[in-house]
Amino acid sequence: MSDSSELQNLLSRKWIAARCWEGFLNYSHKNVEAMTKGYEKTEIPPELAEEVKTWDGEARLLLIGADWCGDVVANAPAIARLADLNPKIQLRVIDRDTHDDLMQLFLTNGTKSIPKLILCPSGMGSHAQWGPRPSACQAIMTENKGNKPKEEIRDMLRAWYKQDKSQTVLKEIWEGIKAIGNGN
Repeated sequence: MSDSSELQNLLSRKWIAARCWEGFLNYSHKNVEAMTKGYEKTEIPPELAEEVKTWDGEARLLLIGADWCGDVVANAPAIARLADLNPKIQLRVIDRDTHDDLMQLFLTNGTKSIPKLILCPSGMGSHAQWGPRPSACQAIMTENKGNKPKEEIRDMLRAWYKQDKSQTVLKEIWEGIKAIGNGN
């Protein structure tokens, strides 16, 4: 992208092409039950829920994901649950594999790691990004990739997610929303 207006136009076009959370689940062929259960089981602490519900900023969350990805299954339901607390926080999901032009702009260490969340004010004029995992979980990946077998790392990530119960992703995403929401 040569300038911010081109990126803004691309993000606006991708926003229109993206699906709402329910549309993403309907589009998905894999892990629908796991994502549905993840959404239902996500517990948002009451004080955080109240803060989100009463927030009067505006935010658009564009999630690059795919139904086959374990990190999407682990994180996207909590992001959707958080967004559903306030109608001024809109979430849409776009498929990584059919929108490579967007994915190429939001690589993680040169890889197409997902989920990748692009957080924008309502006008899509600026953005922040999050992903593919909560920071502590990403540290497990970074510290062990190339040093341990993939299966062992995968088990470590699953254990971390099970223990954390989406609390870190909720906090990190909420901090991101507040930061960009003030820039409407």
